[in-house]
Amino acid sequence: MGQEITIRPCRVEDSDALRVCLREVWHATYDSFVGVARVEEFVELWLTDAQLQKEAESPEIVSLLAWSGDAIVGQALLREIAPGTVRLARLYVQPAFHGIGVGKSLFGEGLEAFPNAELVHLEVYEPNRRAIGFYQSLGFVETARQQSEYAPDGVFEILMEMKL
Repeated sequence: MGQEITIRPCRVEDSDALRVCLREVWHATYDSFVGVARVEEFVELWLTDAQLQKEAESPEIVSLLAWSGDAIVGQALLREIAPGTVRLARLYVQPAFHGIGVGKSLFGEGLEAFPNAELVHLEVYEPNRRAIGFYQSLGFVETARQQSEYAPDGVFEILMEMKL
């Protein structure tokens, strides 16, 4: 890409730009197996002003943004769900920025906020093979599969974890 990537914590005033970024990434990632309308439902459900404000302000949540110039090109969202256990709730990077270390940097910097973490959990849709390969390259292993409550029948989520 040649352009410098900057990572910093998400702020409330980033909400509109973050929503634009995630909407684009979610459509690129999920339209083929969840459907366009369902992705828009995800946006309306999970990317409300109130939700994004909570994520930006909560001391229990680490929300980091990757910027290229004045555009958000990725986000990592992590939280401790039990002592020593962190959930990676979001890790998304604009497709044009795949393969240059943005996701790895977001994840690594996010983990730094949890120095006592021993285990990281995440869920990823089974058809999202690129993400599964990425997580495996970081050291995550599959622990279970479950029918997704948000995706059509037959689309499973893979539960993965990484011991630190």
